[in-house]
Amino acid sequence: MKLTFIIADELANRMRLQYENEFFPYRKRTVSIELTQEQIEQIGIKEVGIFEGTKVWEVIHEVWVEE
Repeated sequence: MKLTFIIADELANRMRLQYENEFFPYRKRTVSIELTQEQIEQIGIKEVGIFEGTKVWEVIHEVWVEE
């Protein structure tokens, strides 16, 4: 299981919009962190039932990054 971040550089776009009145897509990068078995267990995704013969698991709905 991985934790993936999409990180955007908004500064260049803000500068272009403010000084040139132009909008460009953000420059982005992706960082993935492989979770350890202990971290996966702490998250604790649980099986919630069976639908049409297939196991159904909880879904991660929101995640916060805090400093």
